[in-house]
Amino acid sequence: MKKRTCYKCGKILPSEGEFCNYCGAWVRTEILRPSNREKNKLPNIPIRKITAFLRNNKRKVRIWAFSCLLVLLLGSVLYFLGKQSIIRLDTEMNSKDVLVSDLNTLPDSSSQYEEPETGTVFVGKYSPRDSELRIITSNQSAYIKLRDKDDQVVFSFYVRKNSDLTIKVPAMLLHIYFAMGDQWCGNRDCFGSSTVYYKDDQPKDFINYTYTYDFNKSFSGNFDPATIKGSDF
Repeated sequence: MKKRTCYKCGKILPSEGEFCNYCGAWVRTEILRPSNREKNKLPNIPIRKITAFLRNNKRKVRIWAFSCLLVLLLGSVLYFLGKQSIIRLDTEMNSKDVLVSDLNTLPDSSSQYEEPETGTVFVGKYSPRDSELRIITSNQSAYIKLRDKDDQVVFSFYVRKNSDLTIKVPAMLLHIYFAMGDQWCGNRDCFGSSTVYYKDDQPKDFINYTYTYDFNKSFSGNFDPATIKGSDF
């Protein structure tokens, strides 16, 4: 170790202490620590040793490389399949409408002729952002279907005559169809041969608005339904 000397009198100083024992001068103490560079220095492995190891263990190296490649390939396949499953699940969970029932699974009640209650839903799809539709009937009952832009029935329900019903409907752009009559003959035949079918030619924006249909005729009425064939209902 390098010996320290007093800068004032030149005498040799002890290893520790801040003052010279001979002249009393104050001396600066410097603290030395090992360098991080030396502490973390990596062992020096010659390139020749690595080359020799690879040359003498070709079989092991090939097996190791093949195993790594196989693991990477398998991981890529599993990741792709998992991503596709997540996409399908996300698409289903974020679908705008959720099916409650299917019209084709409903039994035809034409043999029973039992009139449904006001508010009976035959086909229903709902979403987190439901809108409202109000139907006021007069002297005829109404079987009402709501179709989307693809002409698919997304909601249908029944309102008896002389009734006032407000019902939740999907919040989307919808076309509204009406079957009106007196004697209920089931989902297929509606009100039999006396059924009158209507359609509102203007699609309704249930995303931003709610609507009311009042079938009690008035001079100030603003709804002029278009008559359609039963096959178009």
